[in-house]
Amino acid sequence: MLVVELFAGLKGWSNPFVERGHEVWTTDVNPLFGCDLTADILGVSAGQIAGALGGRRIDFLLASPPCESFSVASIGTHWAGGKRAYEPRTEAARTAIELVRHTLRLVDGLHPRFALIENPRDVLRKLGVIPSPPTTVWFCHYGVSHAKPTDLYPVGNGFPPAWEAEPQCHNQRAGHGLDCCCRDHESARRGAKTGTQGIKGYALRSLIPPALATSMCLAAEASFIPA
Repeated sequence: MLVVELFAGLKGWSNPFVERGHEVWTTDVNPLFGCDLTADILGVSAGQIAGALGGRRIDFLLASPPCESFSVASIGTHWAGGKRAYEPRTEAARTAIELVRHTLRLVDGLHPRFALIENPRDVLRKLGVIPSPPTTVWFCHYGVSHAKPTDLYPVGNGFPPAWEAEPQCHNQRAGHGLDCCCRDHESARRGAKTGTQGIKGYALRSLIPPALATSMCLAAEASFIPA
């Protein structure tokens, strides 16, 4: 398969595809990540990506646009308009929205067989920018110690038909037994140094669990029919 990862960072989505022998092309704005293309994605067109790939059809496009401005913890900083209005008040918030919209334009222009956009469960789901509703996964059910409920949006042709999400978890609450799935992750109040908040560096905090990325890779393989 030919796989493209946008906003690749540490290549959490695409690493399992590489390990299983698939061809991967990546891009990120930060040169430290050593991607195939280092560029601001807002200046990259579908035609440029298609040209870099020799005009071949992409089998899977995976994108994780920056989420800092969408974070629930930053609502008071980046969003205005009152309760549930979610009007962007900062340039960072406006740019975050445009990055998602441009990603959708790239998906429309490239027509990959499968495609998804990932973002933590946050303000993005309230904005109506992505027309398809998300499937929420909890990272604690994919082999990591923090919960991090995360939205996966099917875009274009969506997820591989063979993919199924693990059951959702929930935050720990009084009275839950020790055998409850909510005990599988660290409990972290906002501002704590445990859970996702205790991971230093944006790239590591946003890294996709290998088990989640691998599940998507295996589903794509099972669903893939060569042209």
